[in-house]
Amino acid sequence: MKMMSLLAVMLLTVNGTEYLEKVKGYSTNTYLKDTVYTEYSAKQFAESKDAQRKFDVKDFDLHLMNACMWFATNETRTAKKGKAFKYNAPLRDAATLFANEMVVKKFYNHIHPSNKDFETPGDRMGLFGITNVAMAENIHRFAINPQDNKTYIEVARDIVDDFYKSSGHRVNMMNPLYNSLGCGSMIEYDTREDYYFVKVVQCFANIE
Repeated sequence: MKMMSLLAVMLLTVNGTEYLEKVKGYSTNTYLKDTVYTEYSAKQFAESKDAQRKFDVKDFDLHLMNACMWFATNETRTAKKGKAFKYNAPLRDAATLFANEMVVKKFYNHIHPSNKDFETPGDRMGLFGITNVAMAENIHRFAINPQDNKTYIEVARDIVDDFYKSSGHRVNMMNPLYNSLGCGSMIEYDTREDYYFVKVVQCFANIE
């Protein structure tokens, strides 16, 4: 049930704030402030009360999952002697928007099938002001079994482990050219498969 894909690209421009208002569960006033990305080490965050919350498919917390994905990715990158990514909110927003779009529009691809404003990774990052830099995107549709009773950080680590085991995705995660990362996620229930999935997006870029 696990499927992954990747794409590295460069470019584009526009404003994407209006699209975020359509994302269920997204809030600029979330309890999980952006400062968490700089105030905690990966170890401290993983041991925090929030990261240790049980993953509940009926009460999905996208802000918490996004943070867990970011910290879990940095855990893996630094464990393999790479330099930690800087957190970037526009990349997080581009990733969140696309994770949501893949769930709402029921597709799984780097190319959006019906909206030209964010057709490609470059288009989507450009909507949030990330333009004319080296960039890349990883996506995953990760199967969730509610009976596993895992925490948010455990689910995030499982997803990152999948990415790392895939050579192309590993290249994006470990590429020293990319110094910034934002992660987005959204829960999906597939009625045909009668199964839950988390669609996850990692957006990478070289931002000075």
